[in-house]
Amino acid sequence: MNFSESTHHFIKNNNLLSNNDKVIVAVSGGVDSMVLAHVLNKLGYDIHIAHVNFQLRGEESDGDEAFVFEYFLAQNILVSSIQVETKKFALENNFSTQVAARELRYNWFETLLVELGISSIALAHHQDDSVETILYNLFKAKETQILKGIGVRHNSVIRPLLWATKKQIMEYSAKNNIPFRQDASNFSNDYQRNFIRNEILPKLKELNPSIENQLIERTELYKSQFDTHIQLLDNYLPSILAVKDNEFWINIDEFIKVPETDQTSLWRLILTDKLGTSFDFQQEVFKLLKSESGKKVQNSEWFSTKEGNYIVIFKTEFLPKESDYEPQIISQFPSIITYGGFQMEFCLGKRFLYEYRKNKYFFVIPQILPEITIRLWNNEDIYNNKKVKDILSDKKYPRYLKKYIFVLENEEGILFLQGK
Repeated sequence: MNFSESTHHFIKNNNLLSNNDKVIVAVSGGVDSMVLAHVLNKLGYDIHIAHVNFQLRGEESDGDEAFVFEYFLAQNILVSSIQVETKKFALENNFSTQVAARELRYNWFETLLVELGISSIALAHHQDDSVETILYNLFKAKETQILKGIGVRHNSVIRPLLWATKKQIMEYSAKNNIPFRQDASNFSNDYQRNFIRNEILPKLKELNPSIENQLIERTELYKSQFDTHIQLLDNYLPSILAVKDNEFWINIDEFIKVPETDQTSLWRLILTDKLGTSFDFQQEVFKLLKSESGKKVQNSEWFSTKEGNYIVIFKTEFLPKESDYEPQIISQFPSIITYGGFQMEFCLGKRFLYEYRKNKYFFVIPQILPEITIRLWNNEDIYNNKKVKDILSDKKYPRYLKKYIFVLENEEGILFLQGK
C-alpha cells in the first residue's frame, strides 16, 4: 500500500473518521502537519485548518501563520488561527513554556470544535513521536504511565499518522511537492524531548536499526499485560486505601494480606500514581510499615506518619502551623478572632454554650467571669475532673494532631476542650 492507502486503512481500522467527515486539522506549517492536511484532503475528508501562533519566535512565528493562510486559502480550504501570549500565560500559571503552549493549544481546539460544530480534530503525531514518548516516560513518568506511547484517539483528538514514520512522511512530502516551514527550535537540545530525538534515539539506532518498530511492538504487548496487572491491583484498593478530607489512610493490616509479590507494585500504584509522590518519598514512607506508631517522614510537599495500624499521608500545606496557635485573651464582647485556622465568635450570656459549623465556632461566655484565654492544652490540664491527656488518649486522636487541641479557660478552669 502507498502512503494514502495506508493512512486510509489506519483511519478505518481505528474508527477515527467516516467517509466525507468534516475534521479540523491542526497545522503548524511543519512537514508533519502539512502532510496530514494534504493526505486527508486527498482522501476526500472535508478539512478545516487550525493554526496557533504562540508568538515565541518573533518574525518566524508570524511567517508560519502567513504561510499556512496563503497555502490553504489558495486551495479554497478554510483556515482559523489565533495568536496567544504563551510566555505571559506560562508566567501567570507557573508553567513551563511547553506546558503553557499545550494548554493554550488544546483549550482553543475545544472552543473551535464547538464553534464549528465539528466532532474531531486531527493532530500530526507519528510513530517516531510515539517512540520518543515511550523513551521519555521510561525516565520521567509514573510507573503506570511508563508503557504508554501516544494514543490513537483521546476524546475529540485523533492521530491518523500514528502508523507512519518520519521518513515515510518526508518521502510523501517530497513526492507530492508539499512545501513546509522549518522550526529551528526542533534542532535545539534545550528541551528534553528534543534531546531524546536528536541524541538518544540515533545512538539506539546504531545498536539496533529496528529499535523503533521493536519498541512499539513490545510496548503494546507489555502494556496489555501491565494493564491486566494494574486492574488486579485496583481490586485491593477499597479495603486498603481510604480518603478522609485531605488525608489518605492506608490500612496496614489489609495491606500485608496482599501477596508479597504484589506489595511493591501496589505500594507504587498508591503513592506514585494515585497520590503523585516522588519515588524517594515513597521509599521512606514504605519504611513506616515496620516502624513504631508516631514515626513520621516529610519533604517539602508531603507529610506521612504511622498512626496505629494506619499510614496517614497528606500535603504539607494542610499541616497545622505553630504560629496559628499562639495564646489569645478575649476580654471584649462581642468579639471575632481567628485561631488555629478557625473563625471564632464570642458573646456574653447567662451560661456557657457553643456551636460548631463549617469551620466556625460560636461561643456564649458566662457574664460572671467574662475574660477567657484560648490556648493549646498541656499535661497539667483538668477538664470535668479528668486529666485532659487521659481524655485525648481515650479518644485516640492522631499524634500529629493531638498537640494542636485547644482549650478555653477562665479563672475557674477549663470551659471547653476541642472535640469533647
